[in-house]
Amino acid sequence: MPNNLYQLNKNLKALYISFLIVLSIGVSMGMVYIYLTTSMTIDGTETRYAGDNIPEDFDPDIDVLENSPKSFLELVSHAHSHIVSFSFIFFLTALIFEKNSIVKGKWKRFLMIEAFISILITFGGFFLIRFIDREFSYLVITSSSIMYLSYYIMVTVCLYELIFVKNKDLKGE
Repeated sequence: MPNNLYQLNKNLKALYISFLIVLSIGVSMGMVYIYLTTSMTIDGTETRYAGDNIPEDFDPDIDVLENSPKSFLELVSHAHSHIVSFSFIFFLTALIFEKNSIVKGKWKRFLMIEAFISILITFGGFFLIRFIDREFSYLVITSSSIMYLSYYIMVTVCLYELIFVKNKDLKGE
């Protein structure tokens, strides 16, 4: 089997391109969901997981919280499904990315491994927001941003090589 993406036969190139495009549509739909539920803001993230800030004059017999805090069970279910599915997403993407001839060395390794670290920080961070301090939303937003950035860089590099790089383009290397 060829060592680089650009060396694959047309059938495998078509398979990888199709997979990466469809997977990226799914990942992007997840980002749309995040936007719709948190507005991609600190306050929105805090409210999504820790619930509304309770005013001092809040009376539970009269007042109603618009956004209730997530229960431990809800967070476990959310984290479980996302950690498992994101692990597969990043594992399969990294397997394809490993065969690229554009990014090499430490940067390649960093991009392949970083997402797994961010998965744990991001989904563990929801528990921290809910049960420790709402300020952990900064950590969650930072780690998830790096995670998605790593994903889109890997996909972009792979698609570029699969679509545009030809065998003759890299013979000088």
